[in-house]
Amino acid sequence: MRKITLLLITISFLFVTCKKDKKTTPFYDITGTWSLQSWQESYTGGGFDATVDQYPCMAGNLTTYNADNTATGIYTGTSACDVTPMGNGKVIIGEPGQPPLTNTYTRTGNNLYFEKVHGTITSTNGKLYITLVDTLYNLSTSPVIMTTVDVKR
Repeated sequence: MRKITLLLITISFLFVTCKKDKKTTPFYDITGTWSLQSWQESYTGGGFDATVDQYPCMAGNLTTYNADNTATGIYTGTSACDVTPMGNGKVIIGEPGQPPLTNTYTRTGNNLYFEKVHGTITSTNGKLYITLVDTLYNLSTSPVIMTTVDVKR
């Protein structure tokens, strides 16, 4: 009986010590300044994509994330960032003199939440990215899905 008990304890110990490691996703620190890398809008019948490679002025759109869960966005360019050729109508992504916009956010892991906007924080090739998605509604068109990607400086 003693041998069986000892054998059962040994086997149960092996199962306890041989647990599979859980893969944990790192919690990325977002405090600091981020710059806009891409802007995409999609809607029924159209949309456009614009990147900082096509329109370097887009990088003048900066967002600073603070440890107190506030974020401040500002455009630092010296002229309007006009990406109209990519869209229908006048599309300006930043104008000089615009006042800074401050907002609050919450986080759950690497998910970021503003009042009506949600996002994810990812890492690729050693760089951190925030992808934000917003759905805009107005009476004249179908919903517009706006997706932006920022990179940490």
